Amino acid sequence: MPCSIAINLVTGSISGPNTNINISGTVSGCAANVVVVTVTCGANTYTQNVNVPGGQTSWNTTVVSQCACGSPVSVTAACPPSGCSTLPFNVPNLPCCCPTLTVTTTESVVCVTNLQFCPNGGRQVTFHVSGTLPAGCSSANIQINYGDNFVSQIHTVTSSSFTFTDNHVYCAGPPAYNALIYATTPVGCPGVPFLVNVTACSPCYTTSWIKLLCQALEFTFLVLAAVAATCFIVPTCAGAAFLGIISVLLGIIVYAIYSTNTTLFCLNCSCFSYLKWIGIATLASGLCLIAFITDACVPQLPVWIPPVLIAAGALIILIWYFIYRKLCPLTICHFWLAIRTSGIVALAALTILFASLSAVMVVLWLVISAIAIVVVITIGNQLINSNQTAGNCVNYP
Repeated sequence: MPCSIAINLVTGSISGPNTNINISGTVSGCAANVVVVTVTCGANTYTQNVNVPGGQTSWNTTVVSQCACGSPVSVTAACPPSGCSTLPFNVPNLPCCCPTLTVTTTESVVCVTNLQFCPNGGRQVTFHVSGTLPAGCSSANIQINYGDNFVSQIHTVTSSSFTFTDNHVYCAGPPAYNALIYATTPVGCPGVPFLVNVTACSPCYTTSWIKLLCQALEFTFLVLAAVAATCFIVPTCAGAAFLGIISVLLGIIVYAIYSTNTTLFCLNCSCFSYLKWIGIATLASGLCLIAFITDACVPQLPVWIPPVLIAAGALIILIWYFIYRKLCPLTICHFWLAIRTSGIVALAALTILFASLSAVMVVLWLVISAIAIVVVITIGNQLINSNQTAGNCVNYP
């Protein structure tokens, strides 16, 4: 076998007053099983023999030197008995502060559907990066090549042990992306390659009719929930209890269709929506109950109940937003969308309630209820628009 030898990587590390030069490479056909490594920096030359057992093709060694970090270094490797050697491996700036890097990933629960180059939707992937800097090193700049022709911003780390996160939206589904995390400075540090697998989006994202049907079923369920909640709070109003029971039964049927995982997969397109649904139904029922502040129902509904339910519903939606904003992920526009949806749900529920229970409603309170609903819808809509304009709603909806 002809002799062949190569140098793959040269880095440095600080060791007290000295600089360790770490060298690795490959070799084959070296009869003496010894690689002679020569390091030159300025007027200094260092030589070291590296034993390479027979059959082993990789080698590495550390040469203790007085070479300065960031200075030019030239390295050669040879197998003298076999007559093979390398050309000088020149390092313009010896990198001595290469960080060790570890990265794990998590992906968003929901898909992003308004991406120009991802017809099948995308998911946000969060990179959780941790690492250490060698002793005596003060900083490094870290960057991620996402593997889809995009790179991250540069993250500057300044502590011996560090962590940071980074987010990127990928087109969903196979194949996996070949990503790389590396140091931009110091120059010459080896990168760490890793794979990013992104789960494909469900049909409720990618198939228009399924998406629309899921949205319609969800809205219908929320309207029925708001009607039922309102009726059970004022059960003594003529027909309210019966309407509440009918709404519950219909709601069960609608939810059964919504949650089927054989065709629609609607639940795959919701971000832990149960808490949000409770908030929307509570807020909407509070808005509807304003219309039932009347002595036609015995006992009369206390005036304080509707505003308490409205506030409680908004608070539940806010809690949902804060709990799941990073996992889903959510933007502030998703919060205001849920508030606006509460108003629209209340409007539909009030229409049903008026059609069934108008005899016990007082016109004044009915008008106040309608005005309150319009205010909620308007506030939600305006705050969505203003936050979109301010750039606070990336990848919304």
